[in-house]
Amino acid sequence: MHPKLNRKLNSNKDNIVRIYLVYFVIVTLYLLLLIGNYPYLNFHLVVFSLSFYYIGYVAINELVNVGLISIKFIFNVFGFLYTNYHIIELVVDKTIINEYYYYGMELSYLAMFSFNTAYSLTKCSTLEHHIRRKLDVGKFNYGLLVILILSVAAFYYVVVQGIGILNYFLVSRAERSLMRADYSFLTFYSITLPMISTLSLFIYMQYRKKLNLLLFFMAFLLTILNSVLTASRADMFSAVLPVIVILNYNKILSNKITIIIGAAGFVLFGVWKSLYNSEIETQYGEFSTWYEICKNVLSHPQSYSLAYYPGKSYLDTLLNLVVPVTGIEPLSRWYLRTFEPLVYQAGGGRGFSSVLEAFLNFNVFGVISIYVLYGIIAKKIFPKSEMTMIINLLAIVSINMLFRSESYAFWKNMLWLRIYPILLLYYFASRKIVFKSRSNTYECS
Repeated sequence: MHPKLNRKLNSNKDNIVRIYLVYFVIVTLYLLLLIGNYPYLNFHLVVFSLSFYYIGYVAINELVNVGLISIKFIFNVFGFLYTNYHIIELVVDKTIINEYYYYGMELSYLAMFSFNTAYSLTKCSTLEHHIRRKLDVGKFNYGLLVILILSVAAFYYVVVQGIGILNYFLVSRAERSLMRADYSFLTFYSITLPMISTLSLFIYMQYRKKLNLLLFFMAFLLTILNSVLTASRADMFSAVLPVIVILNYNKILSNKITIIIGAAGFVLFGVWKSLYNSEIETQYGEFSTWYEICKNVLSHPQSYSLAYYPGKSYLDTLLNLVVPVTGIEPLSRWYLRTFEPLVYQAGGGRGFSSVLEAFLNFNVFGVISIYVLYGIIAKKIFPKSEMTMIINLLAIVSINMLFRSESYAFWKNMLWLRIYPILLLYYFASRKIVFKSRSNTYECS
């Protein structure tokens, strides 16, 4: 091993030990105060407490060795929030926790452990063929410009001409969703705009082309405007997170500053929807909704078996990989129709969970196998070229959806509105370079 690389690895190990020791002390004191005052102690809360140490170690190790550009780091941060935040709320309020909440919590831990184990054991293998591709930045930018023009046209048609900007503020969020549903696929701009801002900023940081900076600001501001009009935290998140990650990756933001920005963003995430009301209050229902879904579905397992056979939701997802528009009812809509018909009729949404989907299809084995697969996929797209870096950035924006949607919605939005268009654009805007072929397998984190 090269001496400089060896020194860097040793330095990283020292940093991990120091950071984790501080984290361990703080978490231990916090848990003693939190659990010590809870009158309904049980084994599940021991598992809950241990998760702080496990997830914390995985996240710190990945942050020090790789940085924020890691899907594994982002996955564990959101896994922690979606799994632990609501349980913390219930313990603080000294509420008896429903047994199905504990079941859902432990299924989520199993999914995270399976993902992390598969990710760690998978090697970054790359067979470098005798042909590689070099990006023509000019062509790529013109392609982004075309997508931006189409997105702006769709945004204008739906928001300004179709619904009217004032109507967005005069009706409830559920009514807004019903209005947008009338325009179906034309609302693709809510996904393509943050994608354009992400790629434009990434390309600008690599090549310093002014057009990329212009495309970035236009797409970014339109995404922010759309998130304000729809009171959508997801849209705001999809615009802001990639900017933070790219700036951190290019050493413009240090890890320390990035963590401070992340903490401030978490607070904003909580008060975002209340900014539309006269009183500001934190609302983190995002992290508790899936527990209600777990309780409803797991307490009535026959409801799923009557509507679906094992593996059907994944077959639907595979079909959607090649057919963009189908008449398939995703699990998130099935859930509302079955358990919350009033919300269903009003056009609202609750999301779902890929953890719960895996369990419903193949029980505990499904959770393990599906998340092992996700861990392998995440490692295989570790940034080792320009194209894999781009895919990695797009995946980071979507990774939180694994905890709040089923595979059908996750892969449909990820592939048809992000990955497929960019792959086509990349191959259109790049040229082949012939060089000597070689195979290489290496550790990438």
